Amino acid sequence: LRRKNHILWSSEGRKPDIAGYEDEDSPLREEDRMNPEYIKPGAYRTVCVETELTDLALGSVLASAQLNEADGTEAISEPVPNKNKSVEEEEIWASGAIDDVSKSLPSFRVLRDMLANME
Repeated sequence: LRRKNHILWSSEGRKPDIAGYEDEDSPLREEDRMNPEYIKPGAYRTVCVETELTDLALGSVLASAQLNEADGTEAISEPVPNKNKSVEEEEIWASGAIDDVSKSLPSFRVLRDMLANME
């Protein structure tokens, strides 16, 4: 599957792949960044929220749209009403398998947009 580019996220070795590096070689290791902060004080017309993100593969979140497109799952993750759905698509949606994924999409989009706008 890896040779045919069906699985883009897998690593060659037995250790987890983080941003293209195996765990020990990763420039994103926790000890390399002791306490990163992103605070942008100011006056805003909307609510400001300070959040702490831990154990999150930021590159994967930011590249999720490209990963979905490459995997062929963008149609599944973006439900669009269509009167001409195939029988297979109708069965997938009717089974509820996609429903759990679609419930978290709005929150995931907010998180992805927030990360993309960080300086």
